[in-house]
Amino acid sequence: MTRILDGIKVLDFSRYIAGAYCAKLLADMGADVIRIDDPGGSDDRFQPPFGPNGEALQIYSLNCNKRGITLNLRAPEGKEIFRRLIGWADIVIENFSLPAKKLFGFNYEELKAINKRVILLSFSGYGSTGPYKDYLAFDSIVQGEVGITYATGYPGGPPARAGISIIDLSTGINGAYAATLALYHRLTTGVGQMAEVTLMDNAASLVTAYGYIPEYEVTGQSRQPLGMGAFGCWANGFKSKDDQWVYISTLSQGIWKRFLGVIGREDLLNDPRFKDDNERFINREAIDQIVQKWVAARNAEDILKQLHDARIPCGQILTAKEVSRHPQIHAREMVIYKDYPNLKHFPHPGVSIKFSETPGEMRRIAPQVGEHNYEVYNGILKFSHAELDKFQRDGVI
Repeated sequence: MTRILDGIKVLDFSRYIAGAYCAKLLADMGADVIRIDDPGGSDDRFQPPFGPNGEALQIYSLNCNKRGITLNLRAPEGKEIFRRLIGWADIVIENFSLPAKKLFGFNYEELKAINKRVILLSFSGYGSTGPYKDYLAFDSIVQGEVGITYATGYPGGPPARAGISIIDLSTGINGAYAATLALYHRLTTGVGQMAEVTLMDNAASLVTAYGYIPEYEVTGQSRQPLGMGAFGCWANGFKSKDDQWVYISTLSQGIWKRFLGVIGREDLLNDPRFKDDNERFINREAIDQIVQKWVAARNAEDILKQLHDARIPCGQILTAKEVSRHPQIHAREMVIYKDYPNLKHFPHPGVSIKFSETPGEMRRIAPQVGEHNYEVYNGILKFSHAELDKFQRDGVI
């Protein structure tokens, strides 16, 4: 089967989420991605959640479709091996701090001198310029700094972080986008380049595109937390008769009209409080009271069937257990189960873009620490088994 990135060679030196997810997305589409761990395992292999034998489960989720080697970048021999790997690679992914970049030699000009075609994806919190360039950051910090935390939660309550690392993961997607653009540029020029991919840049783009910053700059109003409500239209979540939570959204006049027909309240069509999306948003509490009564008298299954039949956007608010069994997720192969030696039937993220001619594929499980040392160092760099055994004794790999 032909995949769109077949033949593209990637070195993944990143730790934690953003860079690792970027590399996984490239691997899904056929790239030969090699994850480089410290000897004994990098820090992110010791982060929860853990499996029954102490396995870091997120490592399995983020590193499927990759091969895995170990390399000590502090060792003189390790630095030489690093240079040889750079000569092989098309793309290098890293998220080291500025002092670590200097120590390990991740300066783009140095990499370019080794391989003029190499593309460097440099992940960081804030980038190499600006007053925050030397600061460290994680997803939660940046969510707060761009206002997501402030706008999340319930009115009158404290700010709340989004339940998953949405900035890390979306920055990883941005990185995969950057990699493919740089590959396209290289087709015509023959040279690579460096792309800085930062949590802050990505998050600032998201909140500005969503209207959060423009709203303040133009109107002077700061977006306030809405609980489960949505900004600019009427939407909310309600508990059904059988104690299930359902979510309903009525963005647009056509959907609102159909919704009133389902709940038997066509009399509200001419109510000036509900004449358009903005007025319905302003008067959302009045709508909430009406809809809560309708929902509370019915089971979730009946509610969802009626609304789906009328083409009203709606869905059930699910727990992790329920999500893992969601029929649409499984129909689209967005959870792929593979076995590990000590962990059977592990769910991996499926390929989220469905190409008609060059589909991606879940080909291999995530590597154990150094699982492919001999395969890569012997097969690609042509080290002998004796040399590799010595490197291992000396702590180089």
